[in-house]
Amino acid sequence: MRKVVYTLGAVMLAGMLTCPVPGHAEEKQDLQTVSISAEELSDLVTGGKYLYSATDGIETGEAELITGQLELVGGFQKAKSPNLTKARKKIFKKAFKKYVGSEVTPVAYLASQVVAGTNHLYLCRIKAVVPDATEYYCIVSIYEDLKGKVSINEIIDTNVETNINELPGGWFQSSKPKVTKSIKKAFNKAMNNLDGVSYTPLAVLSEQVVAGMNYCILCESQVVYPGAPVNYSLVYIYKGLDGSAEITDIVPLTDNTSDDVIEVNPVEPEYSLNTVIVSVSEDASKKQLKKIFKKLGLSILYDYDGLNMYAVSLAEDTDAEGITELIEKLEAYDEILMAERDYIYHLDD
Repeated sequence: MRKVVYTLGAVMLAGMLTCPVPGHAEEKQDLQTVSISAEELSDLVTGGKYLYSATDGIETGEAELITGQLELVGGFQKAKSPNLTKARKKIFKKAFKKYVGSEVTPVAYLASQVVAGTNHLYLCRIKAVVPDATEYYCIVSIYEDLKGKVSINEIIDTNVETNINELPGGWFQSSKPKVTKSIKKAFNKAMNNLDGVSYTPLAVLSEQVVAGMNYCILCESQVVYPGAPVNYSLVYIYKGLDGSAEITDIVPLTDNTSDDVIEVNPVEPEYSLNTVIVSVSEDASKKQLKKIFKKLGLSILYDYDGLNMYAVSLAEDTDAEGITELIEKLEAYDEILMAERDYIYHLDD
């Protein structure tokens, strides 16, 4: 059995599937290419590995898979950062441009799923447009096709009220939901003596200034036994001025229609420790971008010509935290719309 390792970029370029000489494998622009027949590709699709069947962009003959140009079908991949980047805000705004009946406000970006395009998962606040309406949390799924058109897949209403009122002394939505080191330290301290259920912090949803700080943190929760489902829960913690920390409440996120606790089933793929995929503004010049990349110690591995995207790489591997910091530095520039990890999938054929 031959093992092929594909390092994947952020999009699938179906139009780049070409027809090389049968059985031929070569190097193109530093990217490995592997030839398989259209029939073999169809078999892979049947097994749920690829997005397109052999007839999608390939009529006959051989299909060439170019590293960095295909993504796999699978479950939702948990976002490495819940922050609402410019690109994520733009997708959400486009999807809700003509939505009426309720005010829906994004709070955190949860996950993405590669289909024939991409599904995006957001945690949001939702409130009916009527006097004195109560605001709840909801989960919104948005579909983005390969041409950038977006639509709302689903809105899952929950029974959980938000505590956000934006009033002096009240709770306010966190401007950056990423769990910082100091908040994570307080979270771990508060959880120190909690047994039976494990909680993994995903995003800081809201904060309140008191004699210290109160935080509402979205978490993955799982009862500690083999095969237990992973659910979403809100954990409220208090961080004192003296460094103390304690849990003040834990609220499971339940579906408004069924009262069932909402389950999480993310896929955690392996990702590169030196390469990221960068989406850039149409107005950004290559000279500006090269200057930014050079300043951050990056070199261009691949230019997704016509898509305003680049695969850029560090000279040496870093760690997960280093990649996260690199993404944050890239996204601080106006020319950069979004930076994402470059995922690695291992396929057996």
